[in-house]
Amino acid sequence: PLPVHSDARLDVLIRRWEQQADVEYVDAEGKHSFRMNPATESHFSFTFYDLTSALRYRIVTPSLASPWCDVAIYTPPSFEAVEITLSPPEYTGLEPLVFNEFQDMSAPVGSRAEVNIRSQPGVRAELHRTRAWQPLENDTLGGLEAEFVVDQDDTLSVWLVDAAGHEVHGPDITLTARPDLPPVVDIVEPRKDVQAQVEETVQITARASDDYGVRRVALTYAVSGGPRQSILLAAPTERAVEQNVAHAFAIADMGLEPGDVISYVVSVADNREPDAQEARSDVYFIVIRPKLDEKEQEGNEGEQMKLDLSAIIAEAKRLIRYTWDLLPLENEERSSGLSQLGRDLRDLRVEVRKTFNEVVKASGGMVPPPLPELFGAVDLELGDAIALSEEAKADDAIAPQERALAHLIKLENELMKNAMKSKGKGKSEQQQEQNQEQKEKDPGEQSSGQDALQALKNALQKAQDLAEQQDRLNRSMEQSPQASPEAAAGLAEKQEGIRQGTETLAEALAGMQQAQTAARDMGGAAREMGRGSDRLGQNDVPTAERHGKRAANLLGAALSDLQDAIRKAAAERLGKLAEAARQLADAQRQAADVSRELEDMPEPPEPQLKQAETTQRGLNEQADALRQAVERTAADMEEQFPEVTEAITEATRELDKEGLKQDLARAANALL
Repeated sequence: PLPVHSDARLDVLIRRWEQQADVEYVDAEGKHSFRMNPATESHFSFTFYDLTSALRYRIVTPSLASPWCDVAIYTPPSFEAVEITLSPPEYTGLEPLVFNEFQDMSAPVGSRAEVNIRSQPGVRAELHRTRAWQPLENDTLGGLEAEFVVDQDDTLSVWLVDAAGHEVHGPDITLTARPDLPPVVDIVEPRKDVQAQVEETVQITARASDDYGVRRVALTYAVSGGPRQSILLAAPTERAVEQNVAHAFAIADMGLEPGDVISYVVSVADNREPDAQEARSDVYFIVIRPKLDEKEQEGNEGEQMKLDLSAIIAEAKRLIRYTWDLLPLENEERSSGLSQLGRDLRDLRVEVRKTFNEVVKASGGMVPPPLPELFGAVDLELGDAIALSEEAKADDAIAPQERALAHLIKLENELMKNAMKSKGKGKSEQQQEQNQEQKEKDPGEQSSGQDALQALKNALQKAQDLAEQQDRLNRSMEQSPQASPEAAAGLAEKQEGIRQGTETLAEALAGMQQAQTAARDMGGAAREMGRGSDRLGQNDVPTAERHGKRAANLLGAALSDLQDAIRKAAAERLGKLAEAARQLADAQRQAADVSRELEDMPEPPEPQLKQAETTQRGLNEQADALRQAVERTAADMEEQFPEVTEAITEATRELDKEGLKQDLARAANALL
């Protein structure tokens, strides 16, 4: 049987005799005969269009006739009304979507889907999905309905079956399940580790966001490895997809002392039900430094103990951050991370011991207190952290690491005091030697400063290129949320390429003293890119896009950090040039005094005249070298700081020695 209004095509093959065929048929209107259409040699065809009643037909040639055949016609079941309702979870704040025809659609994960249809009496319906099928039940209004919860991407089709078993399949519908993405929170200011003195207040601001709303934002902090404390910063009573928060650490009110360290994170929870999703910011540190008064700075005669703990302190901070990153991990990933943590902690402990042995050796075994006690405390706390990591207690291993960091900061503070009190050459004697060295040095020699500034500028250009690449990739992911596995693999390859470039740049920045904050931001961006690449490998483009946006934010922060570093490096170079100009001006005044004395003599001695001439020639050469150094500096700064370059150029045109020094100093201050 065929459904009413169907077309029926007849294809005939004549195997012998005349190659001619007619179709004869009988329907409700009588008997009919038509010549069949030749298709190819021996093949003929004929089509019955829009059949509305049963018929009988046969094929006739001049010599042959086929048996009569019957074509039955039936009326198939049909959709008289369709209504598909998608009701998102209440916490999303989204209104239900209602569709009155079969079409592709999307809904948040957790949405309730209701399929309601109406058909002829006696017709039953089935809802076929990718993984299973279910019957539609009779509803109170005489229709058929089915419900299910959207938990993943699906393909739907409603089938109708009448009492005779005739089936009608509705069109396939693509249902896209939109995941509820985790919230995001970032420290906006200061966005880096900072140092503060006991009378200062450190203001932090953060921004939290979520696709369906922020439930709460909290600050968690600890002081020198003490108990963690939490402060609720925001708990919106109305749905808010973005929340800006702030908190002030008043150091004096907290009773902190030099050597204390505040470690803090900002966490956010979204409003997903029943279980909220949580996220946190990077871990940052506030180091409390002593304020050295003038008496401490003047010092006495003695030997300065030279020791740099910055690399050890940086590694201690890195391991604390790494331990925080282990907390949400599970199973093998967590176990592997804990093993790596234990190895790195042991390496750090060895480095601390080696450093203490160097101190003992340098001091001839007479290490002044409290250095031995502080080194011992660091060693003890690191030992506790190692033991806890071996027991798979990542959370508990954070506090002893923070206490070890605080002891390292106290050590560094003591060494700072020692440096300020440096016994040995008095300040005046040191200044005289420095002045003499500067006089002997070509004032145009600024190669190290130029190299550092150029390295920062090169890094800024690379960071800008990476940021542009990430922005383009983010746009591609935004435009292709349902990309095919092949397309997602291509996006993953691009993301991995950007990640490798970012990681390489982060490693290079880590070797630059002025770019430590930028290095950390670049490292964080590389980690987000790695997570995004992993999600793309699983064909999860929306989540990968979220990681890509986080990476873009961190790249933006790194760009800002690099611009600040370039500004400071430029100011430092200008300061050195201003000092060179000052010393040159002093030497020029002295030479002018000598020249005037010689002019006042009736018969100045020939040797003194020659010496004055030689001195003036040397000063002229130094002035030329200084002018060239200033011009090179102006050229280097022209792109980033055109207004400063203009001031430098004006100072060069004047080249009044005293005026040049003042103009350069003003330019350096402008940069800062």
